[in-house]
Amino acid sequence: MIYSDTELLAIIIASGSRQLSAVELSRQILASVDNNFSKLSRLSIADFNKFNGIGDTKAIGIMASLEIARRKRDEEQPAISKITYSKQVF
Repeated sequence: MIYSDTELLAIIIASGSRQLSAVELSRQILASVDNNFSKLSRLSIADFNKFNGIGDTKAIGIMASLEIARRKRDEEQPAISKITYSKQVF
């Protein structure tokens, strides 16, 4: 399945507030950072708490998810040798 950025964030936060669903809340949060995950990753707990329905626990959950994604991106990728001539194949 392919999920939108909004849907992925909604899955992480799990529930919204009385006024907004998790999807609507996620849409608001992403809109506040121009739908940019790099900007989202720079928000503090206090920044997340400005959104009705995001307390410390949800803010930390979002931050932890973004940190895991950053670490995965930064992991050393195995070296792939480039084939430059046919004898390397055989």
